[in-house]
Amino acid sequence: MPTYITTAGFKLLKDEFEHLKSVERPKVVNEVAEAAAQGDRSENAEYIYGKRRLREIDRRMRFLNKSFGDMQVIDPATPRGDRIFFGATVTLYDEEQDGEIVYQIVGPLDVLDDKHISYQSPVGQALLGKSVDESVVIRTPKEVRHVTICEVEYIESLLAHGFEPRSACGAFLCNECLCDAPVDIAQSAHSSCALDTRERYPYLS
Repeated sequence: MPTYITTAGFKLLKDEFEHLKSVERPKVVNEVAEAAAQGDRSENAEYIYGKRRLREIDRRMRFLNKSFGDMQVIDPATPRGDRIFFGATVTLYDEEQDGEIVYQIVGPLDVLDDKHISYQSPVGQALLGKSVDESVVIRTPKEVRHVTICEVEYIESLLAHGFEPRSACGAFLCNECLCDAPVDIAQSAHSSCALDTRERYPYLS
């Protein structure tokens, strides 16, 4: 079963992989070699940290490399009518909030935040296949929401216009644990992971 991802999300992951391969890993390998030359490795904090960091980079690269083979890249700007499919940007009227909210349906390996939701999430699953003017009941572990679909658009992802993720977890290496959890999971499980990605990946700026 393929994992769907937007064109912008795929590019971000490819850029991350190339950065790890060409910049980050060689840099850490050099730092480990320099630390090892200082003497006793068992009490050398820089050496121990460098080796740990190197293992984490290799693990992330293996994860990405395996994931690339399972991905199906979809351009969210391809028109698909007024029904909700992968890539759709959906405007909803939320009865509980008495206001409109906008989501884009993306993949679990895309950057996820309060505007981009996975098609595998409870909200994504409830919306897929629905059309404009339909009323939908969304059931999540925390709440039940009643929404009406106001508009369905197929436009380029916000990621293609300089959108920057709030957390490194999932789509990027986490500065603390380098976990592979999606952002919505990682932010609750790893509160220390919500760090500015630009500190580690200046090429995203």
